[in-house]
Amino acid sequence: DWLNRKRGGVAVGARRFGMNLAWVDDGKSKLQVANATAQALRLDNVHFGVAGYSSNLTGYAALQIKADKMITISAGASQDIIYEHNDYLFGFLPGVESKKQDLYSFIVKAATEVDNASHSTSSPEDRPCGSMGCNSTLHFAEIGSACRDNLDKVRKRYFGEIQPCGVVSANTTYDEFHLMLRKLKSSNV
Repeated sequence: DWLNRKRGGVAVGARRFGMNLAWVDDGKSKLQVANATAQALRLDNVHFGVAGYSSNLTGYAALQIKADKMITISAGASQDIIYEHNDYLFGFLPGVESKKQDLYSFIVKAATEVDNASHSTSSPEDRPCGSMGCNSTLHFAEIGSACRDNLDKVRKRYFGEIQPCGVVSANTTYDEFHLMLRKLKSSNV
């Protein structure tokens, strides 16, 4: 018991508290996670919960966490929707949608800075992104396992028209992935 014996427990302000962990296995299954969460949160002397790593499973657990009104920390879930309307669940990671919004605004800001810097010093034909400028010629598409249509409105705000998401899973073959890339290239992304 390294935390309690060697470190004196968890420091909260000027006080230290002993901590015991109770593990309940959810089997990494969406069918079991709500029941496992209920069982873990209802054990004697439980003061808070620690949710699993996966956003998908934590999403199912979130319903039970809210029902039991037990403060719970998610160590790895990053989908913003999991935390919406749930005052009992919070995470260590910023939400993926927030990260993408920051990334999108960074890309647009960088393109605008290139446009502003080259606008006064070069002719339109000699500019890095051509006569239209970098910002007006940005094209965006997304390929990935977390590609979700509910991000479309965020992407449209930064990039205007966008290509549909290309969803990649563990079952996606090389040929399917290669075809997605060719489609993006042919649409000037």
